[in-house]
Order: sequence, then structure tokens, then C-alpha cells
Amino acid sequence: MEIIKATEDYLFLKLKGGDMTTVLREMAQTLYKEGFVEETYEQAVVDREKVFPTGLPILPYGVAIPHTDSIHVKKRGLAVGILKEKASFTLMSSDTEQIEASIVFMLAIKDQTEQVDFLSALIALCQNDAYLKTIFEGSDVNQIDEILHQLMQ
Repeated sequence: MEIIKATEDYLFLKLKGGDMTTVLREMAQTLYKEGFVEETYEQAVVDREKVFPTGLPILPYGVAIPHTDSIHVKKRGLAVGILKEKASFTLMSSDTEQIEASIVFMLAIKDQTEQVDFLSALIALCQNDAYLKTIFEGSDVNQIDEILHQLMQ
């Protein structure tokens, strides 16, 4: 895993991918090391993803938005993971149907009332093909910073 950019609001990561649980654990550990979440966050986000899946069929990338309860969060933040090898996530609207995800937005939301608004803003971002392409390609860090900073407002 490589940290491309770290700010007080978000982390932009490149990961090998390939396995959902490994991706979740690597991203959660990085959020923990950077001070966004409690040590308990890692297992909590893995457990929650099994019960309440977060995969979204946003083509061509496939997106997942894993998150967990606010008791595991120290401060509001976001980790954006770009996967070299897609990882299978269960669709949000299904118990069994899978999506191959290339982009993972891992949320750390301290205020539960803010979670719905933040998820709505993130889903809107995911519906913008140009934004997703910019994030996935990861070549223009300044433009990615602008997109993610806007999201974190």
C-alpha cells in the first residue's frame, strides 16, 4: 500500500486489492495510524460489511463505501483506496450479488446525524464520471485534492 496524499481530512491510497477483507483491514489500519479512528474500527468495519454490504454498481469502476458505528471514530475523515486488482464486494441492495470494486471510500464519521448527508454527497460524487475517472487515474493530485476537499465540507 502507498499513501499518495494525507491531509487533516482524508487519505488517498493505492492498494494491491484482490481481497475485500485485506483491503478493509489495510485501509482501516491506515486510518488508525493517522489518528482518525480507534483500534476497534478495523474489526468493526469488517464485521459491518458482512452484515450491511456497501458495494455500488457504478461502472466501469465499481465502488464500495464501507463504514461503521461512530463509537469507533476519533475524528471525521475519509480514506480513498484505488485498487490495482479489483476486490469483490457484495452489493448494497443484495445479500449475494457481487460487484468488482476498483475504488473504495472508507468513511470515518463521528457525528451520526452527519452520516446520511455525507453518504448522499459521496454517492452524488460517484455519479459524476469525470470525478471518478480523475480519482481512479490518480494522476492529478491537485484536482483530486479539490474534489475530496469539496466533499469534506
